[in-house]
Amino acid sequence: MKFFVGIFLIALSSVCASENFTIGFKEVIQSKTLNEQREVFVHLPDSYNSSSQSTYPVIYALDEPHFKYLVGVTDWLSRGARVIPEYIIVNVVNTDRYRDFSPSKPKDEPNSNAGGADKFTAFIANELIPHINKKYRTSPFKVLTGHSFGGLVTLHTLITKPDSFNAYVAMSPFVSFDDTELVNRYAKKLKQSSQIKAFLLMTMGNEAELLPAFARLEEILKTQAPDSLKWQSYVYEDESHMSTPSRTIHPALNALTYYQGWRVNKELLNSDFAKIESHFSQLSKQLGYTVEPTPAVINAYSENLLELKRIDDALAFIEGEISKKRLTAREINQFAYQLLWRGEANTAVTVFKRNIELYPDIANLYDSLAEGYESIGDLSQALANQQKALDLAKQQKLDNVDYFQNRLMQLSSRQPEKRLP
Repeated sequence: MKFFVGIFLIALSSVCASENFTIGFKEVIQSKTLNEQREVFVHLPDSYNSSSQSTYPVIYALDEPHFKYLVGVTDWLSRGARVIPEYIIVNVVNTDRYRDFSPSKPKDEPNSNAGGADKFTAFIANELIPHINKKYRTSPFKVLTGHSFGGLVTLHTLITKPDSFNAYVAMSPFVSFDDTELVNRYAKKLKQSSQIKAFLLMTMGNEAELLPAFARLEEILKTQAPDSLKWQSYVYEDESHMSTPSRTIHPALNALTYYQGWRVNKELLNSDFAKIESHFSQLSKQLGYTVEPTPAVINAYSENLLELKRIDDALAFIEGEISKKRLTAREINQFAYQLLWRGEANTAVTVFKRNIELYPDIANLYDSLAEGYESIGDLSQALANQQKALDLAKQQKLDNVDYFQNRLMQLSSRQPEKRLP
């Protein structure tokens, strides 16, 4: 249990002392295509301002109610779990969903304003994306996400402007709209669109009105999608139309990571790390920008070495990654806990100490080292480092002071009493 507490605390150490919490800001764009002002919310990753050379893939989201949890899940998987890259998130604020997201005008609604999807996607492709690329450090990888009517226009964009994005996520897309006109168009278009190169993930809840058209679209994709169009589809029988987005985002982000090659399979993990480096080198050439092995890949490789009981190789590997400055205090701490978990307590203490050499001002690292000393029975050193953790936490006014205080009291209670002669 202490292992997980330690990792959790190191993950939170950068935010514990923060007072303000802002997830994004608003921008206003004057659209010539739509002849109106459009607002967007923009979220920048935490590392954006501290890493002036880094570029970031971008998620364009079409439903502003989902902005908060999209930011939350993306930030946690990138900063907390470290299993996906960081993203810039651009959320388009809706003005008229029915107009902008409907690809056609139903015959029984001749006076409606439906059918504006082509204009809206032109605004995205020709105005919004160039604006974001000019103002922010973006990488070429772009994702479009949408729910319900937003999912409908997401599917419409894939079939009409497939090069606009690299990946598409359609959540409970309203595919029954206009007598399944879009599904019919997929049946015709896919036969002529053999070169569509993209990734599609679509989901549906337990939605009787939409499931027949959704199932037909799945069948069309199974029989007619070109090999260059990679796709996944899921029906969540325990979800409703409104609950599918939160169920979809996590697996979608993971699937994108594997699709893009940011994570590697077991075969590569079992090989020499030079092959993994080669994989990322080829990926960089393919994408047109530098992609290095992610912390998730580095951690998976080191843990694989530990599973094979190649302790010295794992230590040498981690030291090499430290020298390349590809590991943060959190990743090094996680590796040390993996050693501790596997009964390599003395080696874990060595790694905990090495981490403190690199990052001497992080209170939680002294708490971790205290735990390492405690595991080998050196209560004196455990107490000294736990005291250091507490002192730093108080000095930095961290929120976890009480945790460190309680740990110090627990260790003190185990210290043998000194007896007078």
